[in-house]
Amino acid sequence: MSEHLRDEAKRAVDRVLARCNSKRSELDEDARVCYGILHMNSLESTVEFLTVCTRMYPKSSFFLELRGSLYSFLAKYEQGLVDINTALQLVPNDAKLLYSRAAMLRLCEHVDPNETVAAYNTFLKYAPIDYRKIPEAYYSIASCYFLNSAVEHNVELAEKYYEKGIEAEKHQLPLFLPYGSNHKLMLSQIFHTKSKTSDISVIETETNTQKPKSRLTDPRRIDIIQSHRKCIAEARNITSSMNYLTRTVKPRLHQNSPASLIGLKAITLREMNPMKDHVYQGYVLSVTIFEQSPTVEPSVWLPVEDDNGDLERLFIYNIPPSEGRQLITDTYTYGAKMSILNPYMRFTADRKPGIRVDDVSSIILQGDTHNVKNMCRCCGKANATKTCSNCRSARYCSVECQRMDWKQYGHKLICN
Repeated sequence: MSEHLRDEAKRAVDRVLARCNSKRSELDEDARVCYGILHMNSLESTVEFLTVCTRMYPKSSFFLELRGSLYSFLAKYEQGLVDINTALQLVPNDAKLLYSRAAMLRLCEHVDPNETVAAYNTFLKYAPIDYRKIPEAYYSIASCYFLNSAVEHNVELAEKYYEKGIEAEKHQLPLFLPYGSNHKLMLSQIFHTKSKTSDISVIETETNTQKPKSRLTDPRRIDIIQSHRKCIAEARNITSSMNYLTRTVKPRLHQNSPASLIGLKAITLREMNPMKDHVYQGYVLSVTIFEQSPTVEPSVWLPVEDDNGDLERLFIYNIPPSEGRQLITDTYTYGAKMSILNPYMRFTADRKPGIRVDDVSSIILQGDTHNVKNMCRCCGKANATKTCSNCRSARYCSVECQRMDWKQYGHKLICN
């Protein structure tokens, strides 16, 4: 509607409301519906108007639904949820209200993610198969699982519901395609998968599978691996009665996990400035663990490689020592893939760059199905068939990689 026609409609509605003089009637109720829609952009004043409407027409779900939506635009999610719940008492199985309730729960603080997932599943139970919000509900459930590390196999569940969302798009009316969803975009970047529907275009970040071989002789890469292995060797030589502690410097900035995946963008190491302390808010860095950590205090310390093949050090703080020892043995292992939300690049105590994580919940493990199996300890390729004849634990894809790892990266320091 043009601005001119909108102004004409507003004046017509005002005339009808003036004539009704706030007396209950079908005409007055209809005029109030029109007024609420036409003045939605004036959030606070329209909320006040709708509050009067809910008192005059307590059996109308529309005024409650609209006020609930406006509360969400004002970031008053708890108040919005109250309105949506009240409207559902009037029309219990309304798909639009059920979806609004689930979306509102997701935005509320201190709400159990399992309750949010249950609300989305209730919506999916009652919504028609071609309902516009069905794919988004699946993507939202996937997002809930992805961020909830307390759920067993959460990443696998997230990917399962992501695929369900892709499948649900096939039932959408052509009017709603290509399907736009921030949750979908973010999840596709994390899983590094392409949409299975050929008629839907999605902007995705593709993994650079052909990592340049020249990176293997990069001085920074050699220094990171050599220094790390020297520390592993030193830690092994320290008696159990001694504590092996690395120095740390209090960071200028604080890193934490985002409240939502919406709007997150993929980033690589070469896009981050190693000379500047900076938390890359709104970004996600996908990496593969390249070496085991020699320490759990004050941080778990892991060399990691990104999708371009660039290597950097990752320091994870605020992990209890008892948990840390189990993590570096069973979870933070060679070839494990993870996503770091809001990564913090900083200069560390040794005046070299590194990625710091203060909030462990900002690390999302991508799951065993995505990990690099039998990773070459030199170039990182999967399914390496050769093993070191001495330690029988390090794997290599070629004799060339084995020689380079021994001579340049210092495998001999940890080979026992």
